[in-house]
Amino acid sequence: MSQTIKTFEIDLEDVEIINNDIEGWLVETNNGITVALDTTLTEDLIQEGIAREFISKLQTMRKEAGLEVIDRININIDANQNIISAIKIKNDYICNETLSNSINISYLSDENEIDFLDDKIKVSISKV
Repeated sequence: MSQTIKTFEIDLEDVEIINNDIEGWLVETNNGITVALDTTLTEDLIQEGIAREFISKLQTMRKEAGLEVIDRININIDANQNIISAIKIKNDYICNETLSNSINISYLSDENEIDFLDDKIKVSISKV
């Protein structure tokens, strides 16, 4: 049994390229280059986002407290379990970025309350 191979020539005007959204992906094309990004939030990405936002808040608190860039601090936090869990997992990263010796989970008064993402948390810092 022999097979016959047929050759067809397809030109660009013979095809239509349609971009459809794919759930969880962001796709953009420009000048013939297409880039696709997976925008699915994994647990690790969510925790990293929480840690980065926490670091940003702490750096603002340091500045407002008049602390020097090299001053080491201790952190106290009172927050919901999701935030506490992320902070515990990213503890070393947070401490390194903020020059913190420790992050302690403790009850804090309302005077320490700050806006954090779509929530409120209570945070205090003290110079070591």
